[in-house]
Amino acid sequence: LVYVFLSLSYEQYNNLKNSSLYLEAQKRLSELLDKKMGSKKNRLILLNEMAELQKIMGNYKDAYSYLEQFKFLNDTIQTENEKIQILDLEAQYKNKEQQKEIQHLEERNKQERVIFWISLFLFISVGVLMSYALYERKRKNKHKLVSLEQERKIDINKALIYGENKERERIAKELHDGIGGRMTGIKINLENMMESEGYYMLEKPIAQLDKCITELRNTLRNLTSETLHKFGLEEALRDFCQNIQTDYLKISCYTKNLNQIKEKHRLHIYRIVQEGINNAIKHSGATQILVQCTFEENLLLIDIEDNGKGFDVQNVQRNLGLHNIERRVNALDGTLKIESSLGKGTVMSIEAKIE
Repeated sequence: LVYVFLSLSYEQYNNLKNSSLYLEAQKRLSELLDKKMGSKKNRLILLNEMAELQKIMGNYKDAYSYLEQFKFLNDTIQTENEKIQILDLEAQYKNKEQQKEIQHLEERNKQERVIFWISLFLFISVGVLMSYALYERKRKNKHKLVSLEQERKIDINKALIYGENKERERIAKELHDGIGGRMTGIKINLENMMESEGYYMLEKPIAQLDKCITELRNTLRNLTSETLHKFGLEEALRDFCQNIQTDYLKISCYTKNLNQIKEKHRLHIYRIVQEGINNAIKHSGATQILVQCTFEENLLLIDIEDNGKGFDVQNVQRNLGLHNIERRVNALDGTLKIESSLGKGTVMSIEAKIE
């Protein structure tokens, strides 16, 4: 190229003195073209310069040949450039298509993930709901079984209590019609003998017999709860406490609103208090017993407290009287609590919600 520029320079100044440089430039250009060195673009420049050089030197045939090579190479370069542009456009198009495909796959994966999590959530939800339904079913069945068992126990309790009441009435009737009548007859006969024959030594046995008759009447009254039916629950409890106390045993009885309780519950309450006091008398050796029985806002509270010897609640064996109390407390759907310790007396507390 240096030689080319030199040749052109000399041509411009028409310095024929150094025209040998044209020949040198032609030689160097021919060598470069023969060696095919450089890029096609540089070769295109060399062919153009060579054509110009041959034209200046008057070699028109060679100039034409180089010009044809120049045009061919130029067309080739343009064709290659067009192919490159086409390939570039194809690459851009493929790249865009790939981007679209990638975006489509990402969207699809995103949808699949959403579907997966929704399916997992629904599966877990269904599992939880099924587990809860099974749990509820078991719970309801268990509750139903417990209710049936409670109803069965209540029915048994009612049957036992009903049987007990009937038995009490039967025993009371037999005592009244049998032993009671005979004792009264014996008393009358003894009194007649004492008056007619003057057997005043019979006065003491007659008094003892009279006391036995009085105790028997009290027992019959307790068995049949006669006072309860005639005068109500409060009067019946006070009457029972008054009749059972002695010179060595003081029984205090406090009641409130008991006559507001429905008829069907009164006998249970009367028997509970009766059995509680009898238990205290038989087992505690108490000299004082306090009975509190109140009814307010549908809540029944019974406390029976004594100053007896007490006992160990954990090791005590339940007697028949205590079993009877428990049965009647259950019939009232109430709770029974016993507090006691050796030497400190006993407190029996009953609580029941009564409609």
